[in-house]
This record gives sequence, C-alpha cells and structure tokens, in this order.
Amino acid sequence: THVVWGPKVYMTPRLDGRLILGATVEEKGFDATITAGAVLALLEAAWRVFPAIEELPVAEMWAGHRPGSRDDAPILGYGPAGGLVYATGHHRNGILLAPITADAIARLVLDGTMDPVIAPFGLDRFAPAPARAAE
Repeated sequence: THVVWGPKVYMTPRLDGRLILGATVEEKGFDATITAGAVLALLEAAWRVFPAIEELPVAEMWAGHRPGSRDDAPILGYGPAGGLVYATGHHRNGILLAPITADAIARLVLDGTMDPVIAPFGLDRFAPAPARAAE
C-alpha cells in the first residue's frame, strides 16, 4: 500500500479495505479529546484529494500523543542514568525516523559507536550552560 499525501492530510489504504486518515496536530497537553472541528478539517482535506471518500463508512476515530522535545528535535543517546538510552521525542516524524533511529541506537548499545547522525540530539543539549566569569 502507498500513502496518499494531500494538503493537510494523508491517507493510508489498508489491506482489509479500510482507509486511514491523518492527522491533526494540536497543542493540548495530554488531552486526547477528539473535536468535531478537527474531524471536519481532516475529512474536508481528504475529500478535496479523494471526493469518493464521502461514501465511505467511518469505522473508528482515535487520538494519540506525539512526544516531542523543547526544540522539536528527537532525544537520542545515553542519559545521565547509567545504562538508560533515549530514543524519543520524534513528534509526528517517529514512523519516518524509526529505521535510522533504530540502526543508530542499536550500534550505540551493541558496540558503543555513536553515529555522527545522532550526536547533535543528545539529552545534554538541554543542560544549563556553565556560568562564565566576568571578563
């Protein structure tokens, strides 16, 4: 199956005949309430790409959370707790970045090799900058 992309929507056909629509992004904390406005916007965007969607049944709706970080980039690599490795914060790009993240984290864990691709995404980038003496 192939993802069909349109402005403000993507559609993923499933082998069982269902069509999955996605997705909205709302800054609502941990509130997973599905709003009529969000559903309307998604259906309208899908209809503009694929008008026949009007005849399809709606089987279910769900809302999920997309963990992100303060700078909207993933957090990858070892953290301060011994043995704890982070691979989180991908926001809506988790499915796209999963293969490269998995490969880089596996190499880090199995042989200690820090892939230069993930080096800028360490948790340490959020550490407070050391104070400088006045010059």
